[in-house]
Amino acid sequence: MIFNPINSAYFDIVARVLAEAVRRAKTRKVGEQVMTREEVGEIVKKQLMGDAASEIVDNLFDGEWALMDDKGRVVLENRPILPLTTLEKQWLKTIARDPRIRLFDLPLEELDQGDYESIEPLFELEWFERFNTTGDPDPWLDEQYIMHFRLLLNAIKSGKNVFVRWICREGIPCQSICAPKKLEYSMLDDKFRLQAETIYEGQSKEITINLSRIEVCEVSSDSLMVDIPEELNKVLPSVNEQLEELSLLIEDKRSALDRALVAFSFFQKKEVTKIDTMHYRLKILIYADDREEIVQRVSKFGPLIRVESPQWLIEALRDHIRRQRRLLKKT
Repeated sequence: MIFNPINSAYFDIVARVLAEAVRRAKTRKVGEQVMTREEVGEIVKKQLMGDAASEIVDNLFDGEWALMDDKGRVVLENRPILPLTTLEKQWLKTIARDPRIRLFDLPLEELDQGDYESIEPLFELEWFERFNTTGDPDPWLDEQYIMHFRLLLNAIKSGKNVFVRWICREGIPCQSICAPKKLEYSMLDDKFRLQAETIYEGQSKEITINLSRIEVCEVSSDSLMVDIPEELNKVLPSVNEQLEELSLLIEDKRSALDRALVAFSFFQKKEVTKIDTMHYRLKILIYADDREEIVQRVSKFGPLIRVESPQWLIEALRDHIRRQRRLLKKT
């Protein structure tokens, strides 16, 4: 049942009013005014206008619902909670089958108990076949990987620094105290990456770390604003290798600009320049290891994105198109 009535605007508005009345009642003395008609009307009119809004207010106070008395009091002791629809329960059962959901500390065992026990998922993950992926996903079910993910997520939310030891490019061990900024997910690689800030050779540096390469991850009490002991900050030059600039000319048809900003959000954005009403220039920075992925992402936009530089990307896209044409001729 997709269009279940409990998801309608009326149910949502009434729930908001009742929740606010319950909240206010806890701070009022017995007999005091909790909510007036005017205050209820202000809440309702944020989502509905005209006769519909007036009808809800009238029904709440003295209409067929009569959920509030003349002082705005309700018989509820706790704020109302709308039950989940069957469709919502099916969706929860579906996403619970995705191994990546295990990264988050959720009570998934409840989805196999009680009212959820007889609920079938909307679809099974094996029904779908994914293309243009590397086929080498992160170890979603590995306990250490899950622990590192949750620790970094909490550090980002709380603003704490972390000490990280990982295997960087060419198998070189690196370690650093850094301030985690965000976790990025790459659909092509099926991997998470950490974007963080650290101090390297006295200067602030942005670093990117694949979560699957992290061996040690701990909350640190050290500040990035002070000199970090050398033995705790061995970010080798290979991690901070020269970034390469890409210049892409975007024709903003079919929301191409918005889609491009999402598609290339995993990379460091340098600038977006408006050329005219329909054309924009997007400049991003990538590492050499990102070349294969950038070819895949740019090719998906077809003629809506034209590569201005570098030359290797232009040639790589030409080769990609030639291969696609050969495949089409064989079919």
